[in-house]
Amino acid sequence: MNDTGNDSETSMFNRLQGLKADTDLEFIKEFLESAPKQMEEDFVNLSRSIRANDVAKNKFHAHKLKGLLMTIGADDAAAICSHIETHASTGDTSDMKSIFVSLETKMEDVRQILDRIKPKLLDS
Repeated sequence: MNDTGNDSETSMFNRLQGLKADTDLEFIKEFLESAPKQMEEDFVNLSRSIRANDVAKNKFHAHKLKGLLMTIGADDAAAICSHIETHASTGDTSDMKSIFVSLETKMEDVRQILDRIKPKLLDS
């Protein structure tokens, strides 16, 4: 994995470790069970709205996904959602699909990182 991937993994682990410290192990277990499912649902909804060229829904779904990604420390993917949200706010859909392709790649990284760090978070 490249340095950016390691940075992302460290960021996500630290963010979730901080959330664990602010709550408890049971909360983290439930969150780590539900967050990936919610993330996938939000991602699919954003994909559909982009394919439908629905600017209002693009903005809504990008904002919703961004919030979850920020909560788990997936800052690079959250930044792409912010970019989609900004384009949707201005009505600019010209390069929305290419931006979404970048998000798809980052989301795969996020999924893999979550799979790797979940056991560490539940053990520590």
